[in-house]
Amino acid sequence: MPGKLEFVSQKIDFMNTKLGNAVAWLCFFMVVTTFVIVVMRYVFSEGSILVQELIMYMFAGVFMLGGSYTYLKGGHVRVDIFFKNRTLQQQALINIFGNMFLLIPTMILIFYVSMPYVIFSWSLLEGSKEAAGLDLVYLLKTTIPMFAVLMSLQAISEIIKNYKEYKKEA
Repeated sequence: MPGKLEFVSQKIDFMNTKLGNAVAWLCFFMVVTTFVIVVMRYVFSEGSILVQELIMYMFAGVFMLGGSYTYLKGGHVRVDIFFKNRTLQQQALINIFGNMFLLIPTMILIFYVSMPYVIFSWSLLEGSKEAAGLDLVYLLKTTIPMFAVLMSLQAISEIIKNYKEYKKEA
């Protein structure tokens, strides 16, 4: 059984790594697009609502789809009150507890609360409130439950890895 769990953890990590690498390119394109919109506005006195909304969509993609990659790489903020000066076994237990009883329930709540919002948006094929904006708001809103699913999967992977660490130290 542990071999199967490690396989699941590796697949989740692989998926989030690939997604994180793709999202990193969004960061590059977001910077370039922001530069272009600033030059257009201040040099040529031209603006574009569509391009400004595109930047917002890219930022949402980076944040919502890159969160699980950031968690995988240990890039999230950690509160050291419970973690500092603990053994590896105790740290593994804290991580297991935090994922099982804090992160996953929060992600379930986010998924549950966001789905009616997203479904309604898809039913309308909701578009921008601006006449010249992107008519893809339903896709933007879809990143919310995607965030919850990706973070939950990464939490499961972290539980598996921490359980292995806990057993190794025991």
